[in-house]
Amino acid sequence: APTSLPPRLDKALRRLLAKTPEERLDIKGFIETLENPYGKKEGETPSKRKGFPFWRK
Repeated sequence: APTSLPPRLDKALRRLLAKTPEERLDIKGFIETLENPYGKKEGETPSKRKGFPFWRK
């Protein structure tokens, strides 16, 4: 049944309650979703990966 929750939060809640353990979201992931239920804000840049750029040899 559809909920009035933000889609990202709704999906996380469904994963938290999944029947099979492999599909379940861990509590840390769920808390992160609760802190930011709408995903990344507009204009927010993704965090840079650590390590060597792949084009350098």
